[in-house]
Amino acid sequence: MAIIRIESRKNKADLSRFIEEGIARRLRLEGAFNVLKDYIQDTIEIKAQVMFICANLMLESSKNRQPKTICEPVSALRLPASTT
Repeated sequence: MAIIRIESRKNKADLSRFIEEGIARRLRLEGAFNVLKDYIQDTIEIKAQVMFICANLMLESSKNRQPKTICEPVSALRLPASTT
């Protein structure tokens, strides 16, 4: 049986890059302040807890929103309590 080892440090870096690229591709933030982009990036990283599927859900729920309303879905999402 093969064992796959995942280093959380590398996974966090990959997730961070995934979110950054997702913000650039999916969210309409042209001309928005970097503070808004940083807030969205940081909030999704914290709430996703290194789970790509959750980060993707947060990005999708914010797609097609104007910058003034984009923080609502990002802030509102909750994840189930960790079982670890």
